[in-house]
Amino acid sequence: MSSLKETEESFENLETERRQALHAVMSFVAVLAILGGLFLVVWFLVISKPSAAKKTDEAKMARTVEVAIVEPAKGGASISAEGVVESQRVVTLTAEVTGKLVEVSPNLVAGGRVREGEILTAIESADYRAALEQTKAAKERALSAVADAELALQQEEARRDQALRDWQKLGKGKPSELLSRVPQIASAEARLASARADVESAKAEVERASRNLERTIIRAPFDAVVRQESVEVGAVLAPGTTLATLFSERSLEVELPLKLEDYALLRRDENGRVFGRVVLQGTLGTRTIQWPGEIVRTTGEVERGALTAGVVVAIEATDGEGELRLPPPGMFVRAELTGRSLEENLVVPREAVREGNRVAVVTPSNTIDYRDLQVVRSNATEVLVSEGVVAGERVILTRLAGAVQGMEVEVEEPKQPGEPKPREEQ
Repeated sequence: MSSLKETEESFENLETERRQALHAVMSFVAVLAILGGLFLVVWFLVISKPSAAKKTDEAKMARTVEVAIVEPAKGGASISAEGVVESQRVVTLTAEVTGKLVEVSPNLVAGGRVREGEILTAIESADYRAALEQTKAAKERALSAVADAELALQQEEARRDQALRDWQKLGKGKPSELLSRVPQIASAEARLASARADVESAKAEVERASRNLERTIIRAPFDAVVRQESVEVGAVLAPGTTLATLFSERSLEVELPLKLEDYALLRRDENGRVFGRVVLQGTLGTRTIQWPGEIVRTTGEVERGALTAGVVVAIEATDGEGELRLPPPGMFVRAELTGRSLEENLVVPREAVREGNRVAVVTPSNTIDYRDLQVVRSNATEVLVSEGVVAGERVILTRLAGAVQGMEVEVEEPKQPGEPKPREEQ
């Protein structure tokens, strides 16, 4: 028994020693873990501190930028537009009487030129001449009937006067209407009025027959060019049959659609009417020709789809001789218009303007100041503004990545015209 008890006590002592050893190992591992964690924290702080300092230095480092100087606008607004030449005077000739076509002018062909008053076509006129002679004869008969009616009235009035004188000699009171020949005179006056009406009717018939005879001849209403014709000698025409279409070369116009921002820049007189000189340019083969013009009116409405407003330009002939003194109708032309003065506005290079019509201005202390522009108009190279910058300020051309308000920059020499476009910073 004594030996068994000693053995149990020995096992208990060994278990106690094992637990103590395990506790010591666990404590040592925990200390190592804590020390390792502290080491990692210190290592991270040591490593990251130079990086943060580096970023701070980079943030403080000035970025090199190219700039352009804002300049006042000069002269009048230059406005470009395009259009097609049309004639203001275009007329379609039609037959006004029925008949057989017996004559056609050799100039009545597409592209032919005719003079004012020139005979273009003639319809057989024999029947119309005969009709005119008949109406003239009827007029003469009507005039003769008037003369007879006037004579008859005069005779009745003479009989009345004689009857009244005879009645007064007898002195037997007031004469009767029959004795005074009132019915006879009234009848004679009615016949005279009817005869005179017949004369007026006969005159009208003569005029109608005369016009019909004149209408057998079709003349050019003005100096013109034949656009198209559809006549043949021998054809029987009815009133309304189309013969030809003519247009005048002396009243050429072109309608120019303008963007609304350009339309607003046109010059206006004290009554608000648009005016201005225009230079038109067209190409014929290898030749480029210019014609002067003048704004004469507006179209009076805005084209909703394209948001444009139109002006109409009257085209003037150039000096010299030949067909090209004026552009042919249907020709496509480019136009340059001079608008009102722009001297109250400023010019900013197009490449300096960012999204939303903003620019980055370099302040006198060489920091960035973002501005919003009030744009008047723009094209591929420049933007015309009325507000947002002042003349002489420097606007940044370089595309800066991550630039912010107030950031310092280092300025290169202002860009001169013709230099390459600025680089984009990566």
